[in-house]
Amino acid sequence: MDGEICIFKRYEIKYLVSAEERAFLEERIRRHMRPDAHGESTVRSVYFDTPDARIVRRSLEKPVYKEKLRTRAYRTAGETDGIFV
Repeated sequence: MDGEICIFKRYEIKYLVSAEERAFLEERIRRHMRPDAHGESTVRSVYFDTPDARIVRRSLEKPVYKEKLRTRAYRTAGETDGIFV
């Protein structure tokens, strides 16, 4: 691995499920997992880009390593609330 660049590969697969399928999955998941402090919250994300949309254009080129700049809050954030960048 000397001189070799290692890139983290992330896969995200999304599925559209019915209300019945969601209830079934949630019931099964509850058997093995518990929500954390953010488990019942609404996630709000804001993505930032340059005026000429450079980040999204680069992303559409499907590079090996993708970059994003976003802020995330787990509720409606006020001026003094913490958010994640």
